[in-house]
Amino acid sequence: MEGKLDTKNICLGDCKYICAQAPNDASINDFWRMLLQEKVKQIIMLCKTVKNGKPKCAQYWPLTVGDTKQYGTVSVTNLKIATPEKEHVFESSVLQVSVGAETYQIIQHRWINWPDFGVPDSGMGMLRLLRIVRDSKKVLIHCSAGVGRTGTVMAVEVCLRNLLEGKDVSPIEVLKDL
Repeated sequence: MEGKLDTKNICLGDCKYICAQAPNDASINDFWRMLLQEKVKQIIMLCKTVKNGKPKCAQYWPLTVGDTKQYGTVSVTNLKIATPEKEHVFESSVLQVSVGAETYQIIQHRWINWPDFGVPDSGMGMLRLLRIVRDSKKVLIHCSAGVGRTGTVMAVEVCLRNLLEGKDVSPIEVLKDL
């Protein structure tokens, strides 16, 4: 998968969700350029960068506030890190992304304690995270492979939206449609 981005777009109301696998070192520049091209406002990251010594996701953002990293033609600066909810399930960074003279801000939410092939301790973190990003027009969601945790979050969001709109909720049908 060197340098390749696998994505699937899901439109719910006014919001477009882009479901993706995590970028690798060869695809970071393409990953950022796709985010800018699609005008993504928020990222939900559902994996660690390394698990059991194996890379799961490239380090595509600077870890420290004030630091800037260059990824090919894209420059990314970490402006702020916050924990927006009391349970500390996820933390968020405000990232300034620049290509040439154009500059954008993207918020990245990292939920890194959801185990691969496992279940989170509570669903409240997911509900809070979905509420935070729901008003964005474009959201990118990724885990390491872009299937398990990413698909779970999307299935929950589709079911929640169906409930809010008074529609029937059939998890089996939702999964078939995804």
